[in-house]
Amino acid sequence: MSTPVRCACALLAGVALSAAFEPLALRWLLIPALTAFFLLLRGLLLRGLGPKAAVWPGLAFGAGFMFTHQVWMRAIGTDAWIAISLLETSFFAVLAVALALTGRLRAWPLWWAVWWIAIESWRTQWPFGGMPWGRLAFAVMDTPSSHWLPWFGVTGVSLLQALAATSLAWGLQRGWRAITRGSVLLALVPLALLLLPLPWQPPTELGDPVEIAAVQGQVPGDGTDVLLGHRQITRTLGLETIGLAHISPHPDLVVWPENSTAVDPFLNPDVLASITTAVDAVDAPVLVGAMVDGPTPDSVLNQGIVWAPGGGAGDRYTKRHPVPYGEFIPYRKQLPFTATFGQLRLIQRDMMSGTRTTPLVVGTASGPLRISDALCFDVAYDEGGYKQLRAGVQLLVVQTSNAMFVHTAQIRQQFEISRVRAAESGKYLVVASMNGVSGIIAPDGSVVQEAPTLKASVLQARLPRIGGTPPAVWIGPTVGWISLALAALSLVLGVRTYRRKQTSITPVPARVSPGKVAAR
Repeated sequence: MSTPVRCACALLAGVALSAAFEPLALRWLLIPALTAFFLLLRGLLLRGLGPKAAVWPGLAFGAGFMFTHQVWMRAIGTDAWIAISLLETSFFAVLAVALALTGRLRAWPLWWAVWWIAIESWRTQWPFGGMPWGRLAFAVMDTPSSHWLPWFGVTGVSLLQALAATSLAWGLQRGWRAITRGSVLLALVPLALLLLPLPWQPPTELGDPVEIAAVQGQVPGDGTDVLLGHRQITRTLGLETIGLAHISPHPDLVVWPENSTAVDPFLNPDVLASITTAVDAVDAPVLVGAMVDGPTPDSVLNQGIVWAPGGGAGDRYTKRHPVPYGEFIPYRKQLPFTATFGQLRLIQRDMMSGTRTTPLVVGTASGPLRISDALCFDVAYDEGGYKQLRAGVQLLVVQTSNAMFVHTAQIRQQFEISRVRAAESGKYLVVASMNGVSGIIAPDGSVVQEAPTLKASVLQARLPRIGGTPPAVWIGPTVGWISLALAALSLVLGVRTYRRKQTSITPVPARVSPGKVAAR
């Protein structure tokens, strides 16, 4: 197979992997797409080619995956879409080189699987906080694999997917000989683990139920510009909330979306009055998504604030993962030209990161309710949610705007990640979005209620408090660190093996004809 053909196949495999995620959600493509990529690299190694030759199919696979999976970034700008997709694509070139270096080791399917997780973990955290979109576990809902989420977490389930694909590639590579010897059965073990549903789930503690309402806003115009009519948005949320005062059963907590107010409510009397009027009318705490001025004039905080009737603002959560070049500009002072480049000129102030690791505490008639809050992209990262879960969370909440992306696949992809988080935690999860997707998700990840997009809506349900800490919050991070350590070890072993192979190759002397020897 020539290099262009190999790259074309790798590109198609990357596109197929993207199709396993929302909005197409062709889940059955996930393992075959990964397997195809691994088989391409195995074929390259069997032909005696090395790490340099692996770069191109790695880039092709990464481009096919990331340029299609993140095409919604065009809502920010084509330049942003190309830049972030190229950056994410480069990680797959590194992955391909690492796989080429470790592919001659025994038990290479295991090494390759941990390398996938090592790269996935790396790009999730770096640079500038990383980009977690495209983690394998985010495509497993509505499959038996989702039953493993509360046990192994997102990272552990991603590892199972990668291991199933590398093992299947090993079995297919060995072909008929493996089938006749029965060793192909070993390759099918990880795949069987993913396909067989678990008959049990981690134990949980059921507490008194609470009545939860989620209010979806409605952005004026085409629904993409929150700033254009932000005061009208706050009024709409307030009116929808006031309407809950006349509905039975009475809510114990009302959840508003991110950017419920795009200006600091403590410095804008009209906005403060709208919030206070709604909260007092419904006579229940409201979790308000508010933009609040930061400690310096050039900073801002994105917060979820518990607003109590008669008591005002109380407990609050600050977004942990602001979006680089979307909500803050890295190295703004060192690279002053970035502040006037394209859409970046709209980011006048940098959003600061929150550090809270404990649940928000909401007072209800049946006692304090401990909730884990996530603001928009926070839901795709592990550490913030895990730390809150370890502190005794009973309900999960996601406040998101997503207004800019409402006409793209991003809103479906993020809602799918929220479903994964519900299944991972074994608790109910409430999503309040500005335009959609808003919904209430059950502990198994199934959707209980969902609001129509681009329409002001109210969702309400009586949900049990669910206590207990799932094994995933401990095992998931451990899987990530172990994978990084094993990947580093395999690289050392692989480089030694590769160098030994290179030095063992004895050059074959050129043949010289007798006539030429005589002439000399």
